[in-house]
Amino acid sequence: MKRSCTWRNRLLSPLIYLAALILLIEDWLWDQGMRLVALMAITSGHPFSGVFVIIVAKIGGAAVVARLYALTRPTLLTLAWFARWHGWFMRHKQTWIGRLKASDAYRRASALAALLRRAARDAFARLHPRGDATARRNRRPARRLRRFIALWRARRH
Repeated sequence: MKRSCTWRNRLLSPLIYLAALILLIEDWLWDQGMRLVALMAITSGHPFSGVFVIIVAKIGGAAVVARLYALTRPTLLTLAWFARWHGWFMRHKQTWIGRLKASDAYRRASALAALLRRAARDAFARLHPRGDATARRNRRPARRLRRFIALWRARRH
């Protein structure tokens, strides 16, 4: 049993490196293509579309990297050098975040953001008053979406 696992690992190891290389190249090409498309949109008179593409690409890239990090963190922490640097970074990150949250500018920005969220929520409530029938009707798409997600997950497993 042990011998077959070693054989399988030796056989699959180059394929894993190849897949990682393909993903890196694809990611690089995707980033370059998105930059070109966004710049083409801006230069051809669609500045909002171009900026929107750039923002979506940045958010999407950050989401992919965050997901990959979350998936690989347990394995990465088995490496001594990574665990040491990860611990150092996380300690300092908490210190930096603490200093940021203690700053007067952060408190003012947080208060302003809360005020804007409250004003937007109140304005939306004034524009769209909800009755019982409206509230029920607005919950239907969410219910359908949850049902679809449950069915999709059931089919995957």
